[in-house]
Amino acid sequence: MSNHDIIGDPKRSATDTIRGLEYQFSQVILQCLDSQKDEQIYVEYAEDFIIANDTSIQLTQVKDTPSTTVSLNSDPIKKAILSFWDISMKNQCSVSFKFITTSKPAKEYKLDASLPMEGLILWNNLRPNSEGTDIIRNILSSDKYFETCSNEYLKAVIEDLKSFLKNA
Repeated sequence: MSNHDIIGDPKRSATDTIRGLEYQFSQVILQCLDSQKDEQIYVEYAEDFIIANDTSIQLTQVKDTPSTTVSLNSDPIKKAILSFWDISMKNQCSVSFKFITTSKPAKEYKLDASLPMEGLILWNNLRPNSEGTDIIRNILSSDKYFETCSNEYLKAVIEDLKSFLKNA
């Protein structure tokens, strides 16, 4: 076989997908090494992986997208929030969600340019009844926030979540 560059359609390359899977499975392996005896780890089950025991479920979504930014307005974040809500409502235990990404957080220009910092950083720093809680609640309960999530199942989840947020 000769040693030369092969020219083809870069859109058909799976390099990014493979890199993402490698990153995802490296995160799973780290969790396995750090897991407790009473924990089970589910890979590609509702989320990229789930760590569960008798009293809690931790959902984890992993994204290796270093060349992009991510915000509360990003579709992966919206879908993660909806998945968290849906699983929280269907399970009688404590549910948490971890979003691991190589992306940098972005400003929320499309949602609320007046936010004091990137929305995801604000969210990450939230404490119960803190000032930022109302800001995040208002963003998530707005009529426009989930409009790009349009399948019928998600619409029911969205309405349930918005009703909860408006009455919380």
